[in-house]
Amino acid sequence: MTLLIFDCDGVLVDSEHLACEALAELMTTLGHSMTADQAMLAFAGRSLKDVLARAERLLSRPIPEDMGERAARQLMARFRRELKAVDGVKDAIAALPHRRCVASSSAPNRLMLSLDVT
Repeated sequence: MTLLIFDCDGVLVDSEHLACEALAELMTTLGHSMTADQAMLAFAGRSLKDVLARAERLLSRPIPEDMGERAARQLMARFRRELKAVDGVKDAIAALPHRRCVASSSAPNRLMLSLDVT
């Protein structure tokens, strides 16, 4: 039996650029001007815990305690408005004869939202 396992972010859904745009906006708001491309280099593929720790190092100070939760809520709202499937991925997966599933290091609520929206 063959089972195909797909990552979600950047493979099934085009989420990385949205997340990096949001992180760049957050860092700029906190006083460290950053572009989405810079945020991609600094934060892409990292857990929220690692993103917050890295943000604090870049800022050279702690970030507000509720910032992670607020940023996650804002990103989920942005996903509801703007998230799209990667171009052509639905047809490509539908054409595969094998069983398939999704694996992700994203939080379960983010994964479910991503799959529901797209």
